[in-house]
Amino acid sequence: MSIILQFQFFLIPSVEQFYSIRHTLITKDFDVVDGKCTIEISSSGRSSDSTFNMLNTDEQFSFFNEIPELDAYGRSIPYFCEITVTKDHMWEMDYKIYDLMTGKLMDSHKGE
Repeated sequence: MSIILQFQFFLIPSVEQFYSIRHTLITKDFDVVDGKCTIEISSSGRSSDSTFNMLNTDEQFSFFNEIPELDAYGRSIPYFCEITVTKDHMWEMDYKIYDLMTGKLMDSHKGE
């Protein structure tokens, strides 16, 4: 009888750990960083990227080979941006760019 109890004792935490991992994968834990931003474009050879400078948090997020379709770029042109990133802010997933004055969605990109 004690052997069965020990087996059940070790089985339950394993199931809970499995549920925790499954729950994390299903809920897709990510973060949305939003606020006033500027967008800079750089290119080198055949590749180009856009860097989103978040003015409120001093964070930078880059999207490689993805250039937003906007009329103007640079440090003097502010937008309102929503950047979806992993919880640790290490990987960019997608973005939305809004006009700062009107709030109109100007461009967006969903990660592949």
